Amino acid sequence: MVADFRNREWFVSKNDYELLPELKSNSSDLFLIGVSANKVLYSKPVNDLLFAAHNPVTVPGNYGVNVTTYRADRTSQAMGCWQQVG
Repeated sequence: MVADFRNREWFVSKNDYELLPELKSNSSDLFLIGVSANKVLYSKPVNDLLFAAHNPVTVPGNYGVNVTTYRADRTSQAMGCWQQVG
């Protein structure tokens, strides 16, 4: 993968990777987007496929009261979509 920061474009050679057969398409372009949870904490459990969070973490709150928050189930994952033009 090569990045050209002057034009803010990413170029990927077909020789740089091998796609899973389920992701291959001759009639569309595949876009993959990486999503990282970093240190995001949620106030309640999240049942979203991409942003799921069920790991309880206790953090100090106001007036010395501890608060239970929830950390993401996965530190990172990818979301993809196909774009078909024409």
